[in-house]
Amino acid sequence: GLLDAEDAGKRFLFRTAASFLKVRSGSAERGLLRGSDFGVLDGTGGLVIVGSYIQKTTVQLTEALAVEGVVGIELNVAHVLKAQDREGEILRVTDGVERALGLDKEVIVFTSRNQDVAGDLDAGKKIGTALVDVVSGLTVRPEYMVVKGGNTAISVVRDGLKTQSAWALGQILPGVPVWRLGEGSRLPNMPCVVFPGNVGETNSLAKAIVILREARDGI
Repeated sequence: GLLDAEDAGKRFLFRTAASFLKVRSGSAERGLLRGSDFGVLDGTGGLVIVGSYIQKTTVQLTEALAVEGVVGIELNVAHVLKAQDREGEILRVTDGVERALGLDKEVIVFTSRNQDVAGDLDAGKKIGTALVDVVSGLTVRPEYMVVKGGNTAISVVRDGLKTQSAWALGQILPGVPVWRLGEGSRLPNMPCVVFPGNVGETNSLAKAIVILREARDGI
């Protein structure tokens, strides 16, 4: 029915799970991506952005921060929500990310978990904008990015990385797609993992980092 409607001239915008793209494009079944599927990566270090506040994400974040060699940088939500503290907090986090990437580290930027902002749309927008500003301010190119949280991913990829198009490479984990950013992006050809907040098991974010570490090591 969808294909018939498109043949008749209708255009659609989809907000769906990752598996829809394979069905819509008629692509053949394929396995999950492995490190060797990413090819040669350009840049230094890896960047993970965690904006989702749901409990599943918080548990996954805890596991990911325990991965050996990972650097964690907390974005203080209380400071972001105060106009007089916002700019300084964003600069502090951006500087920390750049230092970690410059040392070829994998770094996780995560919003502080001790603030009850669930359902507060204004606070959520300010926090999301702060994460976008951190990404926009980077001068060091990471070899890959993971963005945890659906709304966070859209804001970071669209506004922080100025991406207008991307190639879907497949899924790194069930329900977790990987995009290769288009040529018009600030970081063209960089793999970007779009990790919905409510997807995965306790160790899924950590597992994605390990797979991407294998890609960085050429395994």
